[in-house]
Amino acid sequence: ANQVVFSASSDENRPVLNGVLVILKGSRLKLVATDGYRLSLKELEVEGDKNKEEVRFLVPSRALSEAGKITQEKTGANKTEGVGIALLPEGNQAVFFWEDIELTTRLIDGQFPEFEKIIPKEPTTTLIFDKNEMLRAVKSAAVFARDSSNIINLKITKAGIGVFANAAQVGENNISVAAEVKGEDNEIAFNSRFLLDYLNCATSERIIMESKGPLSPGVFYQEKDKSFLHLVMPVRVQT
Repeated sequence: ANQVVFSASSDENRPVLNGVLVILKGSRLKLVATDGYRLSLKELEVEGDKNKEEVRFLVPSRALSEAGKITQEKTGANKTEGVGIALLPEGNQAVFFWEDIELTTRLIDGQFPEFEKIIPKEPTTTLIFDKNEMLRAVKSAAVFARDSSNIINLKITKAGIGVFANAAQVGENNISVAAEVKGEDNEIAFNSRFLLDYLNCATSERIIMESKGPLSPGVFYQEKDKSFLHLVMPVRVQT
């Protein structure tokens, strides 16, 4: 849950985006959240009927976050307890249940964005980098980006990644990050806060990023966990 809920919106005027879309089909479960600027998608294998038809429902992100905390508390070194989910259509509710706890939440009404259409296919640039090295670079650049709407630029070449930001009173910060790069050179700008949120959440040592150019979203995967996808919309930068 913690890999998706941070991407949900906190704007109460956009209630659909306050929720996490749950897609259950057979033994596959997908959790999807977006605030319009970024998107997180996590796929899980669950116990279920493989022939069962797809079911979609919107759970408030706060409820899913609480369910995640309870599950984490019940999973220790010597015990593992899963969580069950049941729908109550008559009350438009969902129930999360453990051996001794039930958590009931009202579902959100509304049409979630067609997120599948947002995820670009056939990237023109693919790179792999060390998460902690990129995290340090983005943190450093973010300090300089405070006066420029938190915008940082990634300049991607065969030599690696240049992470840079401008500060009117200080100058430019430019840090090189080693990367394995395939495809075209690229330069893309992001809100540094969104990158930091993702990098702090990722658990893999190495991250894969895909892009189709400066106006296309950046798509991030964990090298050892392709079931977790994160997408960040680019920022248009005037040159």
